[in-house]
Amino acid sequence: MIENYRLRRFSALTSLALAPFVSTVQAADVWGVSRSAFEAAVLSQQMSGQNFDGFSSGSILISDGNVTYAASAGLPLITSRYLTTSFPNGLGRTRVGFFQSADSITFSFSSPVRSFGLDINSFGAFAGDYIAVTNTGSTVRSLNEVFPNQATGQYLGFVSSVPFTQVKVSADQFSISPNLSFTVDSLAFGQSTASNHALFVGVRDGPSSMNLRGDLAAIRLANDFNSLPNSSARAATADLLATDGFSAVRLEEEIRSAARAVLPGDSLTLYFTGHGSSDLGFGGFGDEYVNLGFKMTDDWLSKILNDFPDINKAVIIDACSAGGFWGPPADALEDLFGSGYDLDNVSKTAMLASSSELGLAYYGDDGIPLVATALSFGLQLGMDGYMGADTNRNGLITFEEIVSYVTNFAYLVEYDGEVVYQLDTGNGVIFSPEFLSISSKQTADFSGVQIYAPIPEPKSIVLFALGLLLILKLKAVPRVGNRDRERV
Repeated sequence: MIENYRLRRFSALTSLALAPFVSTVQAADVWGVSRSAFEAAVLSQQMSGQNFDGFSSGSILISDGNVTYAASAGLPLITSRYLTTSFPNGLGRTRVGFFQSADSITFSFSSPVRSFGLDINSFGAFAGDYIAVTNTGSTVRSLNEVFPNQATGQYLGFVSSVPFTQVKVSADQFSISPNLSFTVDSLAFGQSTASNHALFVGVRDGPSSMNLRGDLAAIRLANDFNSLPNSSARAATADLLATDGFSAVRLEEEIRSAARAVLPGDSLTLYFTGHGSSDLGFGGFGDEYVNLGFKMTDDWLSKILNDFPDINKAVIIDACSAGGFWGPPADALEDLFGSGYDLDNVSKTAMLASSSELGLAYYGDDGIPLVATALSFGLQLGMDGYMGADTNRNGLITFEEIVSYVTNFAYLVEYDGEVVYQLDTGNGVIFSPEFLSISSKQTADFSGVQIYAPIPEPKSIVLFALGLLLILKLKAVPRVGNRDRERV
């Protein structure tokens, strides 16, 4: 019996601890994940799991329809004799009721997955006492995380950049723990229904004869993104002419919620548009910001994104002075007059800026920023079935392709001689393409990733970018009587 669970959403990710992966094959990047991180990375999504409580204790379990179970000795056995994280059943094997130190249990999935979590009931006292090996050749070791309200227990959880169909779990034969017999419980696994994620943030603002409609730009871009296969994006908007706009607390939660949905090694695109400038204005060299109801400064954004070092972050700032969100050339002066903590200090980060640090960005008579218009066309599927920004027509969009497409977007030329509006003051000016100062930067560890890619097949060569796989944990079941049950 396979059970689907919609898991609770965690509003903070303070406990996300990612253990470095040790792999025997370099085809996949895999990150070991703690039990709390396996919970905390969840947004509301449907994934699959098995807590073995829907079966009768003493029955043999070969397959539940989505997972096939195989023990190296004996047969997989439903048992209620030992400690579990969901009452009453766990999984052991026939003859002795549990897996002995030399045994292994293999989980084979009917469709490829990228996340795996498993509670291990054991007296093992050291991290790494248990090992998981995937059919793609990756190896992950357990964490010494005791069961809730218990003194023993281990956790095996990980996420992979490449889908796998099989996991073999066994004890480390070289461990110094004296007894590594075990049973297992609370299996969780899955492949997300969306592999590409983005958050588009924009505001309606004035004062001008033509108001900025960054809110409509964000909605349009999110719709364009969601029209692509295997994609999920949301628009976060505010009206500064009718309300106070975003608070720092609200926008931070929007960003963190989006980032928590992205697995290590995957990527998230973040787009922000509004009137922008420099906070201190010392020759233009201060903390740059976008006015979203509060001043979203480069420092503020960078410090939030720094909490997610293992995901690739493609940041698009569509505002005047946007280039100042990346350090040089003004770092020294920002250190003097601000904190100087810009996006270049955040790992795995790329930035597309619609203007230079001292430059202006523009929007058209529809209120939509010119760069947002270019991005919208770049994300739309053309008559040939390819996205506009997919310049090499391979079905993927790299960050470099987006930059090239936006920078050379032919449609921008059509604004030549037309009235456009500045994104710092809303003033109308006669536009010339030479006004544009679009720029891009990226850290070395971001280089080469895609910001759009379809969900890969198991045997595909995978170059991930804007990806989403949500890690889920089984809904907690009351653990009645666990204190009186046996450890193996």
